[in-house]
Amino acid sequence: LGLAAASVGAEGRESSAEAADIVAPSARQVATVAHQPSRLVNETEAARIIGWSPSRLSRCKSEVEKIGFPRRHPKLKRRDRVAIERWIDEQFGITQAPRDVDALIKQRLANLGTRT
Repeated sequence: LGLAAASVGAEGRESSAEAADIVAPSARQVATVAHQPSRLVNETEAARIIGWSPSRLSRCKSEVEKIGFPRRHPKLKRRDRVAIERWIDEQFGITQAPRDVDALIKQRLANLGTRT
């Protein structure tokens, strides 16, 4: 029974083309997955994300880590791209939604204190 047998007709079921997409993804779908950047990045990629050379990141890493730049995972020897992008947002005042109730309360209390 081939993929063509999946075509049922006008009864609202899958056509053979739709069944083929389920069984074997198209080249476009595979290419999209293949071109997604890895979430974990090496030092060279981490430096590029923040617009620095790898040598500058190497020289300044302890300073930027003190202000919250994501540290390398001790075993994987990689940094988290999402955490780096979140850190950049924080540096420019782009806030993220709090992840827990305590953080939400602290954020709202801080916002109340800054109103005039």
